[in-house]
Amino acid sequence: MSPTYERRRRFLRDVRRLTPAQQQAFLATVERFVTSLASGEFDPALRVSAS
Repeated sequence: MSPTYERRRRFLRDVRRLTPAQQQAFLATVERFVTSLASGEFDPALRVSAS
């Protein structure tokens, strides 16, 4: 199955510029976001508004 997204050069460049700690925090947040999408309820730590 192919990804449903496309990585942009600018995005990849920006991610590479993050410190290792920032990259780790970003990836942890992405995991929380994907899990929230799958469950249908957003983790309050993500501060996502339904409105």
